[in-house]
Amino acid sequence: MARLSHGTLPLALSAAQSARRAPTLRHLLQSHGPVNFADALAALTGRHMADILSLLSVANRAAVYRELKPAASAQLAQTGMANPYDPPRQPLEQHRLRPSTALMARSADSPRSSWWATPAGEGAAA
Repeated sequence: MARLSHGTLPLALSAAQSARRAPTLRHLLQSHGPVNFADALAALTGRHMADILSLLSVANRAAVYRELKPAASAQLAQTGMANPYDPPRQPLEQHRLRPSTALMARSADSPRSSWWATPAGEGAAA
């Protein structure tokens, strides 16, 4: 198979994906290389990228992942398929919450402390 131009490779990938032809995708990857394959993937939607990558073997998928540009990786991440070769994200900072005064236990000398401490039905109703 002759090498496809940069504009027709995304079409060939899309056609192979819609027909669920994993051997064709492997052949396109081998004939064009991971760099061109990743560039052609970037022209497709995130769902198409995820589906095409899922049809590849783990080794082939890893080769393509390494060549994805950051924008394509971000588009792929929106589908829930994260690029394992992206730098790890920093965890969100844990915000320390101050205890709410409404939820804090009342002190023993509080006028309502006996109301809080008594079981239901045994309240001091005077």
